Amino acid sequence: MFAQLNLRQALNKSATPLGIIGAVGGFVSDVLAPLAALAPWVSGLSFFIFIGTVVSYFRMRQKPGIQLGET
Repeated sequence: MFAQLNLRQALNKSATPLGIIGAVGGFVSDVLAPLAALAPWVSGLSFFIFIGTVVSYFRMRQKPGIQLGET
């Protein structure tokens, strides 16, 4: 009976962290893993948006009377 009580206490203490780890692992495997195929497209799109932002920044910088902090 004493061994069962220790086992039950050990399981109660470890259930919460193991549940959280299992939930995060399930989320990653079910939701994020299928999105990995889209990663090259998302990174390419982000790169082109970045280039467009840099180009517009330097174009606005050349206009007189416009402060870049306001745009």
